[in-house]
Amino acid sequence: MRGNNRKAGGFTVWEILTAVVLIVLVGVVGGLLLRPTYVVNHPASPSNTCINNLRIIGGAKGQWATEFHKQITDTPTASDIQPYMGRTSTGELPCCPNDGEQKFDTSYSINNVSTKPVCRILPTNHILP
Repeated sequence: MRGNNRKAGGFTVWEILTAVVLIVLVGVVGGLLLRPTYVVNHPASPSNTCINNLRIIGGAKGQWATEFHKQITDTPTASDIQPYMGRTSTGELPCCPNDGEQKFDTSYSINNVSTKPVCRILPTNHILP
């Protein structure tokens, strides 16, 4: 009797090795192409952080004024708006990333309810739109 010389189904080692090498190569090339997208240093980042802090301060002023039935000419203190500044009941007062002292009082002017808060560190660059 003759043995059956037909090849059994499946992939050879060389076919599997070639597929793995191609997948790794595509992954490496794709990673190199995508890298500049997420590695780029964003110089405007501190500015954006400060502007976002100003938005949060403005929203906290509005919530404080609504809850306590204040007039638009009333000016809250930092302790007045602190409970509205975060997820906890005490809140967290932010500071401008460019403030060397890293304190709320040296970073921001709250102003009255009708006036937007202002960054004291870079008032011409960090402006609410």
